[in-house]
Amino acid sequence: MFSTSADIIRSNFLLLLLLVLMGVGTDIAAAYSPAAMWVMTGVNFVGVSFWQVKVVQAVLSETRGARWQVRATIIVVLKGIAVFLFSLLCATVFLVAIRMAHIVDYLTALRIAALFFTAVYFLLLVVSRTWVPAGVHGQHGTLKRAIRTGLKRFVPCLLFLGFMGLVFLALIFLAIFAAAGFSFEVLGREKLDAAEVAASVFRNLVSYGFITLWMVVSTRDYVALEEVDMGEKLLAVF
Repeated sequence: MFSTSADIIRSNFLLLLLLVLMGVGTDIAAAYSPAAMWVMTGVNFVGVSFWQVKVVQAVLSETRGARWQVRATIIVVLKGIAVFLFSLLCATVFLVAIRMAHIVDYLTALRIAALFFTAVYFLLLVVSRTWVPAGVHGQHGTLKRAIRTGLKRFVPCLLFLGFMGLVFLALIFLAIFAAAGFSFEVLGREKLDAAEVAASVFRNLVSYGFITLWMVVSTRDYVALEEVDMGEKLLAVF
């Protein structure tokens, strides 16, 4: 799966570079213009969804036209929004519950709710990991089917993707603090210097590397667990 991910990145490096620059643009916008940041965040989310489509397409060895890619990207965007909103709803209910119980103060409750949101969001992404490949491929694309399929190898995938996520996250934080001279003062800065822009480039590259690995694992699970017949093309990719 690592070699497959590397091959996909190498074959689509110019597209990846463009998407990374979009991510860097979002970081720059966040430092100078909150309004522009929200616009760039939306554009960046579409870019991430399009990259997921390209990865699934590469793993499945499918070659289709631009109209299909636009349609598949819209499907991935909508599914990503659905998972995000459901996780946000769960975190909001959790926040209201712990506030009504008067267990902790409001700021602590917000932090706990943020951790709860992250956990729910990650678990949902893992358990429904075949939802995106199924939607792109056009077979077995319902959420109910994806969850039933995702539960079959849930624990191994959760452990592997969780561990790899921590590794990639550690690399990102290392780059951020290295750019700040290993000082926590970077968290309060409003402007970006050259080192922080370079760290942003690295962070986005690492993030897309993890997304690529995630989609390769998800697509392989989709093919194996749904017994999708890809013939010799699939063997050539793996």
